[in-house]
Amino acid sequence: MTVSVRLDTKGRALLSRLARRRRATKSQVMRAALEALAREEEGANGNTRPYDQMKGAIGIGTGGGGHLAETGGRHFYELLLRCKARTGK
Repeated sequence: MTVSVRLDTKGRALLSRLARRRRATKSQVMRAALEALAREEEGANGNTRPYDQMKGAIGIGTGGGGHLAETGGRHFYELLLRCKARTGK
């Protein structure tokens, strides 16, 4: 499909410069920009899975032992009490 896009002088210069730097055609640069905008839009609208948002952090932590699931609530409650004592709130 052919699409016409009107660019001002600044936009044409930017498109040409990006195409040269990437060693790509202007059409390839425009397609890449459109895809990047679509990915950004999907992320802003929450259309990504929680896994996709956290995948960079999954598996980087270690330790703590297997008892955390059993005692996590108690530890969290104690942490809140300590924070309350420090801040008075």
